[in-house]
Amino acid sequence: MVSRDDARRRSLRATGQCCASTTLTSPRVRRSATDTPVDRLTRLRIVDDEPLALETAHLPGEFDDFAHDVAPNSSLCATLRTRRNVICDR
Repeated sequence: MVSRDDARRRSLRATGQCCASTTLTSPRVRRSATDTPVDRLTRLRIVDDEPLALETAHLPGEFDDFAHDVAPNSSLCATLRTRRNVICDR
C-alpha cells in the first residue's frame, strides 16, 4: 500500500474518506479485559482520485464517534496521536 509519506515523495495526492463507523457490541468482539464495545472504522483510501484500498480499523469503545475526527488528508495514526494522545504501534 502507498503510505501518505510515499505518496508525497512521488508527488501523488493521497486522501481518504470515512465509509462506515460501527460499534460492535457482540460479546465475541468485546475487549475481554474490560468488556468494552469495539468500534469499527472503515475508510476508502484514494490516491490521485483513484480508489486504492479499503482500510478497516478496530478501536476500543472509548473512541466512539472518532470517525468525525479523522480528516480526509490525514492518517488514522496521525489523528490518534494529535487528537487523542495515542501512539500507534505499526
